[in-house]
Amino acid sequence: MRDKLKQFTWHIHILGVNDIDHVYKLDKEMLLDRGKVLQEYRVKVEEENHEFVMEIMDDIAYYHGMDNLILWQLALWRLQGVFEGMIILKYLGDFTLSEKLIGLKAKLDAIRGNKFSIETSDYDELLEWGKLRNAISHCPPETYGYVDLREEDVLEYMDLIKRIISKWDIELEARKSLPQS
Repeated sequence: MRDKLKQFTWHIHILGVNDIDHVYKLDKEMLLDRGKVLQEYRVKVEEENHEFVMEIMDDIAYYHGMDNLILWQLALWRLQGVFEGMIILKYLGDFTLSEKLIGLKAKLDAIRGNKFSIETSDYDELLEWGKLRNAISHCPPETYGYVDLREEDVLEYMDLIKRIISKWDIELEARKSLPQS
């Protein structure tokens, strides 16, 4: 590994909702660009193999769709990383905790311990999303295996974490306005 990568500092900036939106925007742009490329390829196939276009494009479209599922997996992976980073940097305010708080559950428990509120149903749902992300991270399916993670799933996860972040932001601001003892 290059020394520059070994020396990377994690004290970059405070993560925010804009980082969450950026992940979605980036993933969506890649998917749209891939769709344009697929359409351009279809035009080329129609010109060269007009009589076999359906057979050729059926296979190409199938694998294209499978690759798109991988891009949604990558979005989930990055979104959870941003969310966990926000917990450490913004709400717990201590980067050194990242060495002690390994995993989403540890971070959520620390949030609770620091008196940030989280509904039990949201806590449980976050852990379910974390299990899926961990499975994708640590034991992903083969290249054309099937994890049916779609845009609507990623949007559901984004809505969940944004709703929780919004609540924590209100709680954080309320703490700042309290007199210091």
